[in-house]
Amino acid sequence: MRDLQPTILATNVLLIALSSAAIACRAGRRLFLVRSFDWHDALITVAAISASIFSILQMISTHYGLGTTNSEVLESHMRIIMKLTMASRIFYFLCNWAVKHSLLLFYATLTIDRLPRLSIYAMHFVAFAFGVTCIFVTIFQCKPVNKTWLGPDNPTVPKACIDMDDFNYFNSSFMLATDLILYAMPLAFTWRLHVSRPQRIAVNILFMLGSLVLAASAARVYFVYAQATDPDFTYRFAMTMICAVIENHLAIIVACAPSIKVILLLAFPALETKFEKLVSKSSSGNTDYSGGTLAYDFESGLGGQGEVSPKVRPLLSRATSGDSWRSIRDAKKWWKAPSDWEVSKEGKEGCAVETTTPLSS
Repeated sequence: MRDLQPTILATNVLLIALSSAAIACRAGRRLFLVRSFDWHDALITVAAISASIFSILQMISTHYGLGTTNSEVLESHMRIIMKLTMASRIFYFLCNWAVKHSLLLFYATLTIDRLPRLSIYAMHFVAFAFGVTCIFVTIFQCKPVNKTWLGPDNPTVPKACIDMDDFNYFNSSFMLATDLILYAMPLAFTWRLHVSRPQRIAVNILFMLGSLVLAASAARVYFVYAQATDPDFTYRFAMTMICAVIENHLAIIVACAPSIKVILLLAFPALETKFEKLVSKSSSGNTDYSGGTLAYDFESGLGGQGEVSPKVRPLLSRATSGDSWRSIRDAKKWWKAPSDWEVSKEGKEGCAVETTTPLSS
């Protein structure tokens, strides 16, 4: 077996830099361009901080032997590794929890239909319950708690620990399943939206980047199995943690992708023309609005500057976006996405003027 320590250090340093840059792009766009900082922005910031702490703790653990085989680690160092592992797992679950809720809050701005909204609320409940349970089990996996780092074979403390292999199997498998649902949800929400083909392709690609997170999560399941069948904690668990840190930081980068796009266009204006040809073409043609189907301005909702102004379109439509939340939050409960909009018809038949004034205003 080779030494994983250089890999651990290089991977964590690179991902901390990338996720920090992603968060800087998101915060810069939201604060200086949109001039709004909502709950989903705050939660993704918490996720980035937690992911960075998780990475730092993992890097510190390499100083005591994480990434090498058990036989090369001193017993005193093993106890320190176990303490750092417990702390890092807490921040891993906290990051995962914050990312899920941030994405779900953003998804709530993409739809006003009843069934999608109910699915979002259900996922909020599942994500919250799962996150709290994982943190609780991590802290209280042994009774007393110090049995976690003293080791199951230490005769000075009575043995009273749960089977962490079983917990890791459940945890990694359940997290993979919830991530699969989470990253598939926006594809379902936008399936019936009236947008041009380039826009639909662009938004699908954006959210399909979540498949990278799913790949890291699936790899983590494999390494959990490898540790359970051929135990070597400091080496095999290090591989599991590498997958976990990739999973966390990639999730943050994917969640910030729309803001990264905006900052790139500001920094490199020449890219705007090429990007508009692929993504920013407006919808055209006659469309059927049966079943409450909506038209969505993806440029505003997924990467524009958030100015949703009255527009003339060849179809009756309603638009919502995360950036338009500030204009209606005084009229709505803070946890609800906009649901009631006033749409007025003017001009000739087939032409509607869209406004974004809530009926409750």
